[in-house]
Amino acid sequence: WPRRTANRGVRPRLLDSVLGEPALGLDRRHAAGAGGCHRLAVDRVLDVAAGPHALDGGARRPGHGAQVAGGVHLEEAAEQVGVRAVADGDEQPLDGEHPLLPGYRVLQPNAGDAAVSRAQHLGDDGVPGERDLWVVEGPLLHDLGRAELVAAVDDGHLGGELGQEQGVLGGGVAGHTAATFAADWLGKEHEVVVVTPNSKWNWIPSNIWVGVGEMTKEDVTFDLAPVYEKAGITYKQAKAVSINPEGSAANDKPFVTIEYTGQGKAGVSEEVTYDYLINATGPKLNFGATPGLGEGSNLGEYTVSVCTADHAEHAAHELEKVMEKMRKGQRQKILIGTGHGMCTCQGAAFEYIFNVEHELRKAGLRDMADIKWISNETFMGDFGMGGLHMKVGGYVVSSRIFTESLFAERGVDYITGAHVNKVEKGKVSYELLDGSTGEEEFDFSMLIPPFAGVGLKAYNKAGEDITDTVFAPNGFMKVDADYTPKAYEEWKASDWPRTYQNPTYKNMFAAGIAFAPPHIISKPAKSPNGTVINPTPPRTGMPSGIIGKAVAHSICDLIKKGSDAHLHEASMAEMGAACVASAGKGWLDGQAAAMTVYPVVPDYDKYPGTGRDTDYTFGEIGLAGHWIKHILHYLFIYKAKLKPGWTFIPE
Repeated sequence: WPRRTANRGVRPRLLDSVLGEPALGLDRRHAAGAGGCHRLAVDRVLDVAAGPHALDGGARRPGHGAQVAGGVHLEEAAEQVGVRAVADGDEQPLDGEHPLLPGYRVLQPNAGDAAVSRAQHLGDDGVPGERDLWVVEGPLLHDLGRAELVAAVDDGHLGGELGQEQGVLGGGVAGHTAATFAADWLGKEHEVVVVTPNSKWNWIPSNIWVGVGEMTKEDVTFDLAPVYEKAGITYKQAKAVSINPEGSAANDKPFVTIEYTGQGKAGVSEEVTYDYLINATGPKLNFGATPGLGEGSNLGEYTVSVCTADHAEHAAHELEKVMEKMRKGQRQKILIGTGHGMCTCQGAAFEYIFNVEHELRKAGLRDMADIKWISNETFMGDFGMGGLHMKVGGYVVSSRIFTESLFAERGVDYITGAHVNKVEKGKVSYELLDGSTGEEEFDFSMLIPPFAGVGLKAYNKAGEDITDTVFAPNGFMKVDADYTPKAYEEWKASDWPRTYQNPTYKNMFAAGIAFAPPHIISKPAKSPNGTVINPTPPRTGMPSGIIGKAVAHSICDLIKKGSDAHLHEASMAEMGAACVASAGKGWLDGQAAAMTVYPVVPDYDKYPGTGRDTDYTFGEIGLAGHWIKHILHYLFIYKAKLKPGWTFIPE
């Protein structure tokens, strides 16, 4: 099992991994793994990873050959963060998951395009029907006569519904995507309602740069009201509280209860009826899962975060204080990673640690800082995807080697297989997979919290609580996945959902982090003490956008063609994704790791040994990657603002 190690001594250059030289001179001991809340997501709506397991590097999966080491969170292709966990068999339900994953830049456009183009069944060929659509970016209610779609948006959670009277809860990547496409497809004949607790939309992948002072909060956010007004979308700044999929004694129509957070109605409750509902609420940032990390969904006083624009702005101020101490000759300890054994979004932390390191080098202060990574990954490069093998410089290299090489080159120590169980002022306590415990001191720390569902309740017509019927124990909505408890060796790509339709209430769908995964992707792992320590599945960024668009298309077709309409599919086991993870900002000295992965969820029956197609799974790191990430920042904000030609920009 992973153990504490200091990545000192031999420091192979990344070039070694690119050339694929034997052993690469790497210190084979385990070091800290990445863990993060922010990833380079292209869309960050309601992605919550589910499942509490991690895969050990180099391990072999019975019946499937060598296990791929190292995983990457597909977020750049995804946008911000969100990740959660789902109960697996005897595993404990996880109340938390990630908002950002390490993204990797695609340096080979052709191959990248091919990988992305292989995302299956997006259903761009159909035109939605004639009913109203409600999109709620947050809790939402609507009681209009026409069909409506409501989508909810929230820094921590999103929700949505759509249909004849449709509602979409959630305004992140998945929710915003579903709502805007639905409005575009349905036209003025139908109404789309967006419900979100937030007044601004946040491009979460760039929060990393806000967190080191390279961008401002205003650079990564914009007001939602004018955008939705231009699109003809009804916007309700509110949070979703509960769903009544059968209506109530006083209302025969299904509805969502919302509570306003703005628009001069703060605290006012409302019931919004719907014909179809999309839950795209995203995750709750579950800081309270780790004592000292925070209370509930609120960040604590001892660490910083980059999960929201406000968090990132605060992180930049705290980092500057630490840098000022370095200028005065005081050596500082920096600890970055995951703040719980069941976190997701390691990518966000991965990006942040290397951006901090880069800024310190630019300021001439690198020698005054001891930087360490701490992660719940079983091995470096797992990223909640069980690791992977990819082509680098023409050679097939494991993500573990790729990641360890970068950490070695930057002189960053690491700890993997760690469950942070307590945070105090200047110190964290943790348990490792071998059952041992330890402590790490710090002067500055950014730890990604675990994700959980936003806490929506569900009631039947009689008012009885049916939350367990609609949602998994971790709070994410059940969809058309196979949730049958199975041993790791029996997991199949076919377990993963295709249409994201709720099995009990066919007019409800979930997208992004809000859907409950059938199990995690990484290999399950526990310490001898029974503590679950493994990353949960990433579902943010590019996958969120693709799923949100597919679900919106399905609902639009149901509205136009009736209940027999074909549902569009977007299985993550048949979906390719591209990720770009920043390793430092700068037009001439910036770096980013870029990667394409196909499929996101490995299919060992189709691709024995690796689970993925190595012709479409590759990665590079360099200056070009940074340029691409910087361009994507402006491109996706342009798209989210619905500027001319926005529909032609891929998810």
